[in-house]
Amino acid sequence: VVEVPDSKPGANGYPALEVGADGIADIFYPSNGLRHAARDKNGAWQVESLDNRPAAGPSAVRIGDTWHVIWRAGTGKDTELVHASGATGKWVMATIDKNSQIGSTSVTAVARDKAGHLHLIYRRSNRVWYGTDKFGKWSLVQAGYTESLYLANSLRVDDNGVVHHLHAGSS
Repeated sequence: VVEVPDSKPGANGYPALEVGADGIADIFYPSNGLRHAARDKNGAWQVESLDNRPAAGPSAVRIGDTWHVIWRAGTGKDTELVHASGATGKWVMATIDKNSQIGSTSVTAVARDKAGHLHLIYRRSNRVWYGTDKFGKWSLVQAGYTESLYLANSLRVDDNGVVHHLHAGSS
C-alpha cells in the first residue's frame, strides 16, 4: 500500500521515518521548511509545519510520548542545527549549533542511551561533529574529518553506553 500523507508541493530531501511503540509511524521531512506527518486516533494523516526555514537532514527518535527531532535549518550565516522536542502541535525548539559551515547536505543521526540522553552526529566544515545532551545542555566535539557526509549515517548507543557511529563519505 502506498500512501501520500502530504500532497503539498515542495517535498524534497530525505525524510526521517520512525515508528513508536504504539506501532504508529511519524514522518519528518523537508518541504519548504520541516514538516511532520502523523496519524491521528482515527487513522487519518495530520500534517504540520515545525519550521518554515529551508531544512535538510532530519533525524528523529521517540522517548516515551516525546519526539526528539534534529535537523539543519536556514541558509548561509543563519544556518543552525535545531532540536525540537514534543508531540504534535506542542513543540519546544532550541539551537544546538549555529554555524554557516553546517553542510547543506548534512545528514544528522540521533540516538538515545538507556538513561534517555540524546547523542547526535552531523557535518560542519568538512568535519564530523558529535554532540550529547547528557550533561543537561548540548555539548559538541569534533569527531573526525570527511569531505562529505552521505546517506549512510548511522548512530547507535549500546547497552554499556558506548556510542557507535558509521558514515559513508570521502576524505
